[in-house]
Amino acid sequence: MGNCSITLPHRRECLLTDCSKKLDEKEQDKIKKTTTKKTKVKEAKKVLKKKFKVNTKVTFNEEGEVIQQWPPVQKSKLDNDQDDDKGGINMEKAKERLREEDKYDKEAYRMKIKEKHRLKRLKEKAERKATRPKDQPEEEAVAYLDQSDGEDEFDPADLPDPDKYIDSEEDDDGHISEATENLSWEVSHFDLSTSKEDTASVALKEMSGPVYHEYCYCPEVEPQIWKDTVSCPAEEEQISSDFVNFPSIDLSLLLEEVPNRFGDRGIVHYTILDNQIYRRTMGRYTDFKMFSDEMLLSLARKVRLPDVEFYVNVGDWPLETRQMKDNPLPIISWCGSEDTADIVLPTYDITRSTLETLRGVTNDLLSIQGQTGPAWVNKTEQAFWRGRDSREERLKLVRISKKNPDLLDAGITAYFFFREEEKELGKAQLISFFDFFKYKYQVNVDGTVAAYRFPYLMLGDSLVLKQDSKYYEHFYTSLKPWKHYVPLKRNMSDVIEKIKWVKDNDAEAQKIARSGQALARELLQPSSLYCYYYLVLQEYAKRQTSQPEIRKGMEHVLQPTDNESFCDCKRTANIKEEL
Repeated sequence: MGNCSITLPHRRECLLTDCSKKLDEKEQDKIKKTTTKKTKVKEAKKVLKKKFKVNTKVTFNEEGEVIQQWPPVQKSKLDNDQDDDKGGINMEKAKERLREEDKYDKEAYRMKIKEKHRLKRLKEKAERKATRPKDQPEEEAVAYLDQSDGEDEFDPADLPDPDKYIDSEEDDDGHISEATENLSWEVSHFDLSTSKEDTASVALKEMSGPVYHEYCYCPEVEPQIWKDTVSCPAEEEQISSDFVNFPSIDLSLLLEEVPNRFGDRGIVHYTILDNQIYRRTMGRYTDFKMFSDEMLLSLARKVRLPDVEFYVNVGDWPLETRQMKDNPLPIISWCGSEDTADIVLPTYDITRSTLETLRGVTNDLLSIQGQTGPAWVNKTEQAFWRGRDSREERLKLVRISKKNPDLLDAGITAYFFFREEEKELGKAQLISFFDFFKYKYQVNVDGTVAAYRFPYLMLGDSLVLKQDSKYYEHFYTSLKPWKHYVPLKRNMSDVIEKIKWVKDNDAEAQKIARSGQALARELLQPSSLYCYYYLVLQEYAKRQTSQPEIRKGMEHVLQPTDNESFCDCKRTANIKEEL
């Protein structure tokens, strides 16, 4: 007999000298199975038979609930069979199912962001509670949307869920960027003093057109449509007055003269072309460009801006002292004065506050309206003032206060300009701005320029006693003495006389306070400020004698991308065509 060999598993060989010895059937079957060639197809079938789920990941929380799963489980009820009669994928069915699945994804994401914001609010509330002194009472209202005298805290959770009332043209997926046409709302409040519900104190509001998230780049390409939608006025008295000095604007002349005259003062040179913003800076102190940058970017997301080239002074003081006969330069500043010809925009502080309002944080103009202190009848009947030593009249006010402590409580909180006066006048303790409104009367005195706290004081429900001043902000022309505030002489000599008058005429004083507050709420709401910015740019662009250009050294100020918003612009097609 000849020799024969049989290959066994694991590449081990076994020589059998006697081939007549036959292996039993089980061993032969085993050898046959192990020597069969393995293929990927066979391995895949083996996995499928065992029903393994490949490339899957499931994440659980501490309670054992599934919080993330990949690939996601189909939630829509559409037929999962994508194959058409001819084989392959039915693209129409696939698109339809993706659209349905996208609704669930958007809803899940929206709920995730909603929960994130809820936790953030709870955390901030806990932090405020932890830092509040033990002897200080619980916080009063965080935000009020009315003029009631109630002091209970407003809880947004008590309001109906607005998501239930979304009426999108496309679908009801909670997408904030999808507009509702003719959006309207009514706000009512409960008056604790009369135990009656009052809806008359707040006017009905109505909006038409699309409503988008603040960070959505969805500018209206027709400016007049946008202006009509947000109810921009046809003109602003202050803007008309400011541009009297500038019937035409020579961009070539400005390019040469502005750096020579004001190049060391903190100037930001802007050019807006095709709704894109470019700028360069001049001078050392230009950090406040972040406020003008943000406002221009925010406005460009809402409406297509005119092509315009201009200069913004980001310092406190207005700059252009030339009179019209001397060819003044059209410098844009935060405030104006009787001695200067600057074009006035809302201050950086109001600009910042407007942007913060839209971002939903608490330190803004809206929060002042919600924390106006006790009801009028419960406020302390004294005039109140706190601030730095940035003007002599402030020192004089403190001296008057020391002689009349029952009528006026005034104090310097920090000394810089008149440090030698600290020993005589003393240093007052800093207090929360919201605590100002525990007092019935607020005194407003200029600082280095116009006191930028003035709009905040007007928004509270205390009566403002305002010093006569050569400085002004963009909205001062709308205010009338004795109707919206009580005027004081520039040298403060009549402050005690005026305090006595308001004490003796309480009803009239309250009427003036309410009138001033109502006007301030109208003039300082975000839409009004956006309108003002746009009208200034529009008037400036009309007067240019040449086309604006992107100058050497300018950088492109890009729109932010780090946001959590879905943007579904109805005007996207038009925007892309123009860009």
